[in-house]
Parts: sequence; structure tokens; C-alpha cells
Amino acid sequence: MLTLATMEVTTVNATDPSLLQPLLAFAVAGGCLFMTWLARQWVSRRIDSRSYPVAVACVIVVSMATVALIAPHLWNTIAGNVYGRVIPFGYSATALTVPEVQPPDDLPRYVYSQYGLAFYTALIGLVALVGRSVFTDDHRAEHGLIVVWALFLTSMAFTQVRFNYYYVIPIAVLNAYLVGLILERADLSVGLDSVRHARSSGFVGVVLVAALLLALFVPLVPPVADTTVVEAGQTASPSRDAMFWKSSNTWLAENSPAPGEWGGADNADDLEYYGTYSIPEDRDFAYPEGAYGVMSWWDYGHIITVQAERIPHANPFQQNAQSAAAFLTADSEQRGELVLAALPAAEGEDPLHSLENEELAAVADERTAQQEGEEIRYVMISSEMVGHKFSAIATYTGVDNDAYWDRQQVLTDDGEIITAPARNDAYEDTMLSRLYYDDADGMEHYRLVHDDNQTTRFASVAVSHDGGESWQPRFVNREMTPGVERSVAELRADPDVEVAVYDERVQPSVKTYERVEGAELTGSVDAPEGSTVTAELELTAEESGRTFTYEQTARVENGEFTMTVPYATEQDRSVEEGYTDSSVAADGPYEISVAETETETEIENGIGDESEAVGTAEVPESAIYDGERVEV
Repeated sequence: MLTLATMEVTTVNATDPSLLQPLLAFAVAGGCLFMTWLARQWVSRRIDSRSYPVAVACVIVVSMATVALIAPHLWNTIAGNVYGRVIPFGYSATALTVPEVQPPDDLPRYVYSQYGLAFYTALIGLVALVGRSVFTDDHRAEHGLIVVWALFLTSMAFTQVRFNYYYVIPIAVLNAYLVGLILERADLSVGLDSVRHARSSGFVGVVLVAALLLALFVPLVPPVADTTVVEAGQTASPSRDAMFWKSSNTWLAENSPAPGEWGGADNADDLEYYGTYSIPEDRDFAYPEGAYGVMSWWDYGHIITVQAERIPHANPFQQNAQSAAAFLTADSEQRGELVLAALPAAEGEDPLHSLENEELAAVADERTAQQEGEEIRYVMISSEMVGHKFSAIATYTGVDNDAYWDRQQVLTDDGEIITAPARNDAYEDTMLSRLYYDDADGMEHYRLVHDDNQTTRFASVAVSHDGGESWQPRFVNREMTPGVERSVAELRADPDVEVAVYDERVQPSVKTYERVEGAELTGSVDAPEGSTVTAELELTAEESGRTFTYEQTARVENGEFTMTVPYATEQDRSVEEGYTDSSVAADGPYEISVAETETETEIENGIGDESEAVGTAEVPESAIYDGERVEV
């Protein structure tokens, strides 16, 4: 009845308080009444009690089949939450991208590393408990409960590694039962008078205090554990992700407008950080003017919420994970923008990654005035997202990670040229790669506003077992963490293996981009039709001290050119006005040059006539926010 009071939706949903929870509660209560009635029939008819569990199992199977036929939606909901959670099969491809959701790789080694010999003594206790109920007349309800509970949690722990948090409890209970059984069989009892004497003398209290001190300061017998509680507490620290993202999130919290204040709106009080919000019937919250979202991968949503106090688009509940993946893997800025434009009106549509650009534009056109104001304003990208987590991101779009690399000629750190696996154009064209590695070079609506002062080194590693004739991937575009470095060192120590390290690069660990309208640079030049006009801007990221160059190009048409640029050369907007205080500053104006380049291939390869400087341009921040035209 209490679950009815907390119900938030009237559908059947496993992750929200819904009809599912009270239905299951009533079903269990009804099942208990039925089993009680059935047990009475067994007793009154003098049927062998050992056949009772078989009858109950048959009734359960028939009931499950009936539900599957009569209420297939309810059955699919229940089955979908059992497969891959309670029983170790039926995993989805996306679920297996989450490490804690995966089953243990090497089960015997895993359980020994987690529980030591306690796991095997618990199995003995479980067998003894089952034997006591089956082969003796000692049928106790609590014993049956412990057996069912332990078997259920065993299946869960072997299905997903994260459920081993719960499994430690039945391990302890079954070991306690085994110890009690041994003492019972050994008849190691203590006389009642002795116990009373110990209690009256305070001996029991002394023993309890001593046991507590031992638990705190003396490790258990190896290999069960070799660390005390106090030692474990002294080594505890915030999670790696929390420390990794702290500086970038702190910067965002201090240098961007509060949600509800974007663009000069005054609605921050409508989005209080510790506020309470009711869920609309259509589950589509009406955000006030000035609200905005932050795009990143779902792993980091809660960290952005806690540290930056901003609204992430995706979070560790895996809400919006698929749409985040659709943006991050978009193969052009145009497609990325269409994905973001379609987001507010996309509920009930096919997954965004499966829609063509024309279909995305059609979905975006269906936005209401309210939805048009629900914009993504920032994009935060970490080294993990472009490195080892990229395969998980790609999985959410239904594309195998192998599509993003192929064999190419590469230069190793030893100066050799080999043919080895490397990221290909499909990867380099993704929004994720273009933003992180290229600093939005050539893009129109994204500007880097913060560089983390931490750096990450990337590299690809291939191995050869045939003297360098062929190379197999070991790591492709991977962050060189201490664990990866150790793996490479172990490979190098093997005399039968050749190791090649290549495609090395160093980047800030987290980059934050702002999404802007972009300023329109226009001008006239005395150059042949089709000549290439290039705008270059030197920039410096103040926190990291890193410098880089932004370039944008356009073709001459009728002696004129037009291009859109996202970086300002003059900062004339502030956080108090509802805008961003960027920590990336221009080192001067845009330098405009023209060259008589004829084809796109020549542009990409830098082939053609030498460029000629034709002017400069100063771009205020107001222009990039409002899409203003700036004459060169």
C-alpha cells in the first residue's frame, strides 16, 4: 500500500515508482496465501511433503506462461529486467559497455579475489542447509528463506559484478551457519552457570570490546583480507573522475551564468539547486527562459551536476545516453547541430542516430516555442571520451568500433614506417574528435572557452609475433595511463614480441566548448572567382598556457566572400549579463588572406598559389552571440 502512495507514473516501469511495484507486492501476497492453502491441502491429504516444492514450481511456471500470454507488455518489462540482471544471459550491447554491469571474466579467480576461502565455506554451509531441509524432518521456514535468498543473490552476483556488494551478506550468514553447525556437532557447549558467572563478572563486555578492537586494527587471516578497517579508511579518497573533472567543473560554475540567467534572463530562482520539482503528466518539464544544458557523456552527468551545479543532458541513469552518442559521433558540424536542434522535440521519435539529416531537420521544425529555448550551451569532452570510452559511445549508435579504424602507414616512435591499425577519417570527422583534437578548427558554432591544466598523453600500440611482417592492435588511440604503461613495458620485456608505439599526442585532459551563433565575416577582394579566402586567429588558453590557431575558409563569389567564425577578439560580455567569461583569448585580430586555389583537394593539401594578406577583422563577443555581420 505504501508503494501506491509513492507512485509517480501510471505505467509499468522498473526504474520509477509505478504500477509495477504495488502489482508485484500484491502478487507476492497473493502467492503466499495460495501457497498456504496449497500446504494445507498437502497436510490434509497426507501427501509426501517433499513433493510440495515441485508442485509450487509447476504453479510458478504455469503462472509465468499465463502472464506472458495475457499481458505481454508486463511480461516483457519483467523479463527485460531479469535477463542480464538476475540471470547471466540476455545482455544488451549497450549494457555491456558498463564495466560494473558485466559478468566476471574469470569466475573462480574473481570470487577468490573477492571472498577468499569464505566463498567455498559458504557453499558448504548452503549445501548443509539444503540437506538439513531435504533429508531430515527439520523443515524450518527461515532455512528455506535463507536458501532461496542466497541462491537468488548468487545468480545476481555472477550476472553483474556490482551486485557483489549485496552478496557479501549471504556469504557471511552461510559461514555463520556452518560455524554453528560445527559447534553443534562437536557439542562444544558451555554450562549455564558458567555463562551467568561470565556475565556477572563483566567478562562478556571485555570480550566484546576486544573483538571490536581486533576488527578495527587487526587484518583478517590472509587470503581473506590483509588490510585493517583503519588502514582502508586512511587510503580512501574521492573518486578519480571527481578529481579529474574538478577544475573544469569549478571553472564552469564560476564563469558561466546560472541556469535560468542565460542571455540576461532572470529566472535562476525558478531553478534552485536544492529545489523540489513536480513531474509533469507528459514528463516534459517546461524549463524557464535562460535555462540551458551541458552536453557530455552519461558517465559524467552527476559530476557536472554536483561540481558545476549545471544541468547535464545525459547522466549515469543512462538517460539520454543514445542522443548524446548521436551528437558526439555526428560526422559533421551540420549533423551535430541538427541533432541538438531536434533534441527537445525528439521524444517518441526513432533514435536520432538512425535519422537522416532531412528527418532531423523535420523533427527540429516541430519544436514548440518553449522547446526552442531549451538549448545545449556547453559541450565538455574528456580524454577518456576520445580514448577508451569511444567504443562504448559508438555502441549506442549501433556502429561497431572497428568502423573507426583501419590499417595505415604510420611512423613509430623509433622512426620506422609500418602498416598498423590507426584511427581513420570516420573517427577524425566525428564531433568528438574535431572538438577535442582540432580545437573546433574550421567549425562555425563552437569555441573553446576552457582548457584543463592537466594533460593526457595518447598513443597507439601494435604488436608483431612474426618479426614485423604483420602488426596487430593492442591499443588504438588510448590514454597512456599507468596501467597501460605497465602493459606496454611487459610486452617490451617479452623477447618473442615486437612492440610499436605510434600516433603519440598530448592534449589537455578536459576541454569545455561554448555553442554560439557565430559572427559573419564579409568582405570584398580583387581575386579570381573561386579563390580561397582564409581567416586565421591566434589564441591562448590562459589556464594551460597552450596556444593554437583557428582557421576558417570561404570561396570568392562575384568578388565577395562570407564566412562564419565562433571566436571573438574582444570580450565585451560578462557573466553578470548572462554570458561566458572565456579563459581562451585572442592574441590579435583575424588575419585575412586570399589564394587562387581551385579545388577542395588543393585546399586540404595546401596546394595552389601563395596567399596574399588582404585585411584584418576585430570581432566583438556580441557578434558571435547574436550572429552579427562584421565587415573586413
